[in-house]
Amino acid sequence: MSEEESPIFQALKAVDMSQFKVLDSFGVPETIRKDITTSLNNYSGSVLDLSKIELPTFDFSSFTKSLSETFESIFSQFERFNPTIAQAAIILAQHKWWIVPSMPIIFYQRIVELERELTTESVTNSIVKYMNKNRQENLERIVDKWKANVFQRRTEIFQQALWAHARKKYAITVPALIVQVEGIIREFVSLTDSGYTSWRLEPIMNRLKQKFYQLERADREEKMKFEDVEAVMNYHNLRTLEKLFSAYDPRTPTEPNDVNRHAVSHGLWLSYSTNETSTKLFLLLDMLHLILEQLES
Repeated sequence: MSEEESPIFQALKAVDMSQFKVLDSFGVPETIRKDITTSLNNYSGSVLDLSKIELPTFDFSSFTKSLSETFESIFSQFERFNPTIAQAAIILAQHKWWIVPSMPIIFYQRIVELERELTTESVTNSIVKYMNKNRQENLERIVDKWKANVFQRRTEIFQQALWAHARKKYAITVPALIVQVEGIIREFVSLTDSGYTSWRLEPIMNRLKQKFYQLERADREEKMKFEDVEAVMNYHNLRTLEKLFSAYDPRTPTEPNDVNRHAVSHGLWLSYSTNETSTKLFLLLDMLHLILEQLES
């Protein structure tokens, strides 16, 4: 089955159309529908934080009440997605991925529904393609929203990496981004743990993990509070970060089965310069930003 024929990819293509139909039923003009659809589809908290939505301002008072009722109804439904998001986090971890906040919720519904049919390749292709559509506009939105202090200090690096990524210069973006993960973790722990540091990363990662409420699993049937969904994500996200630094013996170099900092840094993984690896590192940094935002807020 080709990428374009996969159920996940078809579900992503259907997102814009389904939202347009809902808005059209309220008689909303096309220009406003486009603004709302963009906001719903791309705001950074589509899964995680409704307070971050940025809806357009309207001069059409006749639509105010109906629009307000529409969004209130939509938002009230988000709570029922909590078990789905938690299950999707667990399933995605098996395929070397995690919850990407800017992916539409329908994507995570399909991940759960198609769990037995999924392959790591199909999941990866769907996420990478979605993030790079329309000249990487989704990736650009993600990077523009990194406001944590330890990220802001690296803005120039991230902007140059975006520039290189857009021009398919992945041999530049991958090493530039992969070393920032450790730097951000070290700097954040030092800032929040009275200057704590260590030449080894393991104790620093342990300090970071101790700051979070974590759950390994979730019941498929039970209702869940968002705090528990976040805890499931924390558990798998923190372990994904650790896997980036998995042991790699330069004496017997092999092709890593996922992105590996040491394989890149030792200069022995020569096929890393791909759209997939570059995109994945942008999204890994976004996941790290999400984790740190929990503590900053």
